[in-house]
Amino acid sequence: MKVLVVSRSGWLFPAPPGGADMVALRQSLALAQAGADVVLVGQGSLPEGAPMGRLRLVDPGIGRTIGSTSQAAYYFKVLAFAIVAGVRGAGEVRRDPSIAVVHGHHSASIVLLRLLAPRRATVVTVHDNPFDRSDLSGSAFERFVRIANNLLIERLGVTLADRVVGVSPEVVRRLRRWGCPDGKVVELWPTAPERSEPSGADRSATNLEPTIQGRFLLSVGDLTQRKRMDILLRALPLLPADLRLVIVGRGPRKAEFERLAAELGLGERATFLDYVSESRLRSLQRTASVAVLVSEREGLPTSLIEAVSEGTPAFYATVRPVSVPDTRPFLVHLETSSPQVVAEAVARICDQVAAGLTREQVRLWASEHFPSSAAAQTLLRLYSGISTP
Repeated sequence: MKVLVVSRSGWLFPAPPGGADMVALRQSLALAQAGADVVLVGQGSLPEGAPMGRLRLVDPGIGRTIGSTSQAAYYFKVLAFAIVAGVRGAGEVRRDPSIAVVHGHHSASIVLLRLLAPRRATVVTVHDNPFDRSDLSGSAFERFVRIANNLLIERLGVTLADRVVGVSPEVVRRLRRWGCPDGKVVELWPTAPERSEPSGADRSATNLEPTIQGRFLLSVGDLTQRKRMDILLRALPLLPADLRLVIVGRGPRKAEFERLAAELGLGERATFLDYVSESRLRSLQRTASVAVLVSEREGLPTSLIEAVSEGTPAFYATVRPVSVPDTRPFLVHLETSSPQVVAEAVARICDQVAAGLTREQVRLWASEHFPSSAAAQTLLRLYSGISTP
């Protein structure tokens, strides 16, 4: 089976900071390893060890030309890339009749592929919660974006797609409220990368990039309005002085977060990294004390699933109510916007580690909750079950 996968916002591979692009990349790698032929519309280069014979990367060549110095620019970049990638994907479908399934990670891409490409079985993954009346809170710009993107475009894409993948129970619940029949909606959590190291392999830093010394918290994500790194920064002074915070990612709020860190007098306790190599990201994930993320709203964050797969316990908080599965004890979720509550939750996890919690225990738990082969096999069954004219 040959599958065309179109990523969402075009961050550079192989190490976007989690989210939809990481899901597209990981699923494409897993599909190729499971025997499918995959054409991935994205940017950059594939990570080390990618199955090059079955996975081809098509670069639409737009991501480097559109900045994200503001929240508006960030949303524009996501939509612009989805449009360009959809057009490029349609060209691939026209040139290659062996492509049987098109899988898009943004509804705009699916709409364009349906309009411009020969008919193929189509799947769209919905990463953010579909529009709900509760999303009308916030600024006028945020309301406009939610109505335009998460209602109008997404609803059209969901209607046109043959199948819809929801990445969390809350996403699936809202899709069903939209009227999507049960047979059309599939719940599929993001899963960890393939655990390809042999048993007992050395999981310490494997590259020449400098390591972070001592205990540190790791937060990986786009630095946008939705990701509340400010809450993490304010929580850091409430934690032991030897505990650092490492933030990996970039976006319109990066300068603002850096200024806040300076105002709080955090100095070297707060480290900001841009995109990092695949091996560097994995090294950080396996050596952090706790992986953390605070967001306005979130499903089940990919970066945290990857962290627990590397043996690092994780914590995430959402400011707004969400419906998430019970993933305790090593991936803990709370609904809060309080730096004090975040600090207390992180401290409890640090206490678990101090009391003897091992990375092997966390890795074993993660392998049971987020098996690396689940996504590929589920998707292959899904693709095979879609009838095409």
